[in-house]
Amino acid sequence: RSRRTDMKRNTDIRVQDAMQAAGELLLAGKADEACHAFDTLHHDYPTARADLWQRGLALFYVGKFDEAATQFELDITARRAAGNLEDADEVIWHAVCLAKCNGCASTQVLQQQQQQQQ
Repeated sequence: RSRRTDMKRNTDIRVQDAMQAAGELLLAGKADEACHAFDTLHHDYPTARADLWQRGLALFYVGKFDEAATQFELDITARRAAGNLEDADEVIWHAVCLAKCNGCASTQVLQQQQQQQQ
């Protein structure tokens, strides 16, 4: 085995452990902490970004719908490139995030219109 192979294996294990820990924070209802943990993974391990679908959930639960939509889109693109067309969860979450983003923008427009009418 080469040293490079050992380094990659150790990095993979660290990423998997960190992903599991962040996922456990999310399951424990600590979305803010999970979001921070996933953001750290997203920043420190760019090659793992497409596997951070739980980051999308954490972002959704803290109200960062646009960032969540981007995360789910990244995951969907990677899965499709790998030939996995069966997994619909991320597609649904992506659509919900986009609807929330549009809903927020629509709500703001309606509020502005109401204020102008008064």
